[in-house]
Amino acid sequence: MNLKSIRQALTVAKYEIRSPQARSLLIVWALMTILLAWAMSFGAVQISSGSSGVGGIKSHLTSEFAQALQSAVVAIMIDGFFFAVLTGMTVPRDFEARVLDIERASGLSPRSYVSGKFLATVFWLLVMLGLQILSRIFFNHLVPNASMQESRGPLLPLNYIRPMIFMVFPGLLFNGAMAFFLGARTKNSVIVFLSPVALIM
Repeated sequence: MNLKSIRQALTVAKYEIRSPQARSLLIVWALMTILLAWAMSFGAVQISSGSSGVGGIKSHLTSEFAQALQSAVVAIMIDGFFFAVLTGMTVPRDFEARVLDIERASGLSPRSYVSGKFLATVFWLLVMLGLQILSRIFFNHLVPNASMQESRGPLLPLNYIRPMIFMVFPGLLFNGAMAFFLGARTKNSVIVFLSPVALIM
């Protein structure tokens, strides 16, 4: 890509980030992220491994192992679905609104258009993963809970950050890229919504 194409892609990304079309989806995703972090902090929702019997080894809720397990399951069940819909519906939404015809007439290259659209969705993915990390740290370490005192270890931010970088982000990026490809090729919202379900199954 030349400098002009990069500028065009960034312009498309800025417009897509500011666009209100996906705002309701992002709000629901953010609320589910915060509610899950709150529920997991006091044991209402549990994703755990290890023996809870006498003498059994059970990791702290805040350990890197426990956070990696929680992050992986949440990524498959929730983040994967929301990110796939967010990425996959960007092009079909423009197609239904007849925006693609205007963009072709404006001299915008297809590569810049596609790159900008996908960059915007990756930006929102990073925001949501950051929100997930901050909400878990907040509820696990800053909100007092006497009943979960034994399950909580010391605050080590890398316990939350490393699983997101090395486990969750690459998988979600692949999932979103596949949904984006399906949405751009077929312009069919049904296929986009079914793609994350197919990956889980």
